[in-house]
Amino acid sequence: MIRMSFKSVLQTGPIALIRAAGAFVDRLEMRKIGDSVALRIKNRTRRGLDQHRKRFTRYSAAYAAQKGVARTAVDLKRTGVMQRGFGVRKATSRSVQLGPGSAPARAVRHQAGIGVPKREWMGFSAEDRRFMKDQLRDIVRRRKKRRRPR
Repeated sequence: MIRMSFKSVLQTGPIALIRAAGAFVDRLEMRKIGDSVALRIKNRTRRGLDQHRKRFTRYSAAYAAQKGVARTAVDLKRTGVMQRGFGVRKATSRSVQLGPGSAPARAVRHQAGIGVPKREWMGFSAEDRRFMKDQLRDIVRRRKKRRRPR
């Protein structure tokens, strides 16, 4: 049995933590899972959806006019800095931490709604959790098959 817990915590920046308890997974495999989840989060964000799969709050008319963007096209990629820097920050055989690399303050402001509308983009959806569990189960199954005596 694999026991897992998934958390999104706010430290120096929003960090998504994947922890695989009881599973014998190496650091590189955890990093691959983290990279896959980071890509899923970036793709979801580019589609204009938050971690709860809801559309982001529209830009204000003043901001949209100032930046020359549509009010409804909120995808947090105008400059690309936040999403380009988002990814694996630390990987061990037991956990992976995802978070912003460059522009962490900007990422935190959007995540927490500090001075801008709250746009929670760096967390896990229920789909992301299922994906992580499936990835970990597949790794453990492959390991068990390798260990079986023939």
